[in-house]
Amino acid sequence: MRWDFIIKISGILVALTGLALVLPLACSFWYEEAAVVPLLQAMGVCLAAGLAVAMGLRRCTADTIAPREAMAIVAVGWTAVGLAGALPS
Repeated sequence: MRWDFIIKISGILVALTGLALVLPLACSFWYEEAAVVPLLQAMGVCLAAGLAVAMGLRRCTADTIAPREAMAIVAVGWTAVGLAGALPS
């Protein structure tokens, strides 16, 4: 199994989670809530960590993904995105 490729895809997923935090951030600005700073911090951490991992492993490519690797991407990706989603609290 190519763990470097699996970790790279998980990094991309974490970075996309950071980008997805734009919507709650916009709602927080709209309703003038105090959650702006934690959301900005979580967004920065997600983007920085995800892009660092993805760029660090940018040479890892795959023409095909085996079913076993796909399952590992799903398991590691859900775990990483779940931890990243818990950051704003």
